[in-house]
Amino acid sequence: MCGFAGFIDFRHGSHRAVLEKMTQTLWHRGPDGEGLFFEQLDHYQIGLGHRRLAILDLSEAGKQPYTFGDWMLVYNGEIYNFQEIKISLQQAGYRFESSGDTEVFIKAFDCWGMAALDKCIGMFAFALYNRRTQQLYLGSDRAATKPLYYYYHQGILLFGSELKALLAHPSFVKTIDKQGVDAFFRYGYIPAPLSIFQHVQKNPVGHLVCFDCRQRKLTQLKYWNKFQSDTFLPYNEAQLLENLSALLTSACAYRMVSDVPVGIFLSGGYDSTWVAYQVAQGNFPSTKTFTIGFDDPQYDESAFASRVARRLGLPHYIYTCTLSDALAIVPQLPIIYDEPLGDSSAIPCVLLSQWASKHVKVILSADGGDEVFGGYARYVKACKTKDYLQKMPTALRLQLVERLLGRNFSPKVQKFIACAASDLQLLSLIKIQSQYYHKILTQQTSQAEAQRYLSDEPSTSDPINAMLAWDYQHYLPNDIMAKVDRACMYAGIEAREPLLDHRLVELMASVQGNVKIRDGTTKYLFKKIVHQAMPATMMQRPKKGFSIPLARWLGDKAFRTILHDNLHQTSLETSGLLDPKVCQQYLKDFLAGKTAYSTAVWHILQFQLWYKHWIDR
Repeated sequence: MCGFAGFIDFRHGSHRAVLEKMTQTLWHRGPDGEGLFFEQLDHYQIGLGHRRLAILDLSEAGKQPYTFGDWMLVYNGEIYNFQEIKISLQQAGYRFESSGDTEVFIKAFDCWGMAALDKCIGMFAFALYNRRTQQLYLGSDRAATKPLYYYYHQGILLFGSELKALLAHPSFVKTIDKQGVDAFFRYGYIPAPLSIFQHVQKNPVGHLVCFDCRQRKLTQLKYWNKFQSDTFLPYNEAQLLENLSALLTSACAYRMVSDVPVGIFLSGGYDSTWVAYQVAQGNFPSTKTFTIGFDDPQYDESAFASRVARRLGLPHYIYTCTLSDALAIVPQLPIIYDEPLGDSSAIPCVLLSQWASKHVKVILSADGGDEVFGGYARYVKACKTKDYLQKMPTALRLQLVERLLGRNFSPKVQKFIACAASDLQLLSLIKIQSQYYHKILTQQTSQAEAQRYLSDEPSTSDPINAMLAWDYQHYLPNDIMAKVDRACMYAGIEAREPLLDHRLVELMASVQGNVKIRDGTTKYLFKKIVHQAMPATMMQRPKKGFSIPLARWLGDKAFRTILHDNLHQTSLETSGLLDPKVCQQYLKDFLAGKTAYSTAVWHILQFQLWYKHWIDR
């Protein structure tokens, strides 16, 4: 697990010290070493920088940039099945000098080209340059688990694991993208390929970029997509459960391969419990489990996690997140995330990562289970809402919507109204946005219509699968995985995601939605498998998301100081993007006890803190 940065500069305005500065911004992603390559060519300059977090092959043989033949690689991630790929390459005549996956990855690309990605089970982002063809490949894994940003403007291509590395180059033009701002206030995150800055793109799920340095041409390629289909496997529950169970076991086993200590984020819910169970069954009894607790019983899951850890015989550590912890972390969020991120659970995620990093260097995190197996109650609610609204004549429904839109209803009512406004048969409630959020923006900003840029719209007519596909391609990588990756890497630990093994994703994409969510039961198949290992009575409890007591914390006197410092009129006017009157009214309504506005206030605060750190300084 590492971080990388680089450039192709046709203006010849870069130098080695610039590359070093870009790479140093990623020190937290790789505190174990640094590697730099800089070359001055006739038509352009190229720089590749790498920060290393040593997980596999701790020797100098694992250093990057890694060179083989005409290829040069900087890479972030893990190829879990590298040993099997290595055998195939040895049979093809390749020899190996190291025991890690980096050498395997570069030689696999040399042997099979882009088809090498089809053979890889793992999480990764990479920059791969060919000196002979003068082509640069930028790519990331099938869930965009590992981040990849790139910027192409005025004769310079910049790329890196985090946006801060691009910002460190003196040629970077910091022009805010209004579409990115609009997207943030729609979704609470900025979905790929958008970014908060113009000319910057985030690499979407399953995509690859090829940059031809001779022609100065950038081409985007999609190498993986399993959601555009209405062809499903014949339903045989026994066989399906057997196949699913085998893949789950394999996914966990692969992710325990490490030359450094491994731990588990354990909440006590179905997903993390299954991961912990697999580790316990795999003869890793000393694997430590880590849980974040809260002093508010409504949000605290630590007792459930402790019960699971005791049953599995795994060492368990609990840290209770307090308001004081939150106050200390909030100022760090713009530094950690580079872009505004509205997910308030970033606070406990950062805290948990920092605490776990004192004990382990690799952590198993059970993210993705809801998006792969169908775990959100909103899927059920959306289908019921759709069925109800379809009984209403379209003209009457849209007339009703027109009258209701823009009024200050609660977020739940706003989502229902937005659902009614759509003639699509399927919509995840993550996609359906509360219209009042757009009042936050000035009229010019809110006309940016960021949703036009969202690609890979699901074409399946299966409503549940379409919602799952939307969340997998947008919400999961741009909110959840961004949150976890940056939090863990800021603490210098690697997060591995067994439930995002692409083999699991592909299998579940071939299963009809009414099998994943059956008779109102979410995660029907996954829960059956977990119940074979853990008592159903132990697992069946109301689902709790990974969330914080946001309204209570924001309403505290100490937090009010932060709010007033950043949401006063002068501060709100600075960017010219937000409507100060509306923002202050939301703050006033929230402080008067209307807690439905807590999320809106939080999003405004996050944007203001980001703007103050990265722009207004």
